[in-house]
Amino acid sequence: GKRHRHETCNMLLSGEMSLYVGGGRPPERISGPLIFTSKPGVKKMAYCRTDVIFSNIHPTQETDLETIEKEFIIPEEEYRLEHKGDQLCLG
Repeated sequence: GKRHRHETCNMLLSGEMSLYVGGGRPPERISGPLIFTSKPGVKKMAYCRTDVIFSNIHPTQETDLETIEKEFIIPEEEYRLEHKGDQLCLG
């Protein structure tokens, strides 16, 4: 997953997964259909227990993918520099 700059609407349309969103919370087992939001900067990780259909919603009128990604996605290098100083996590 990629970190998003804004709160994000997530849709688990079908299937079952264990979803980890960080913050010291344990993974949560979820089943679709389900709609939920995630906070800015969250990096989600999922273990799919079945085949799933999952989607994020980012409202925009933009059609250029590169422009959309710059608007909504935080590059990992940018996130590390903003949140860890100039020390990189090596493990």
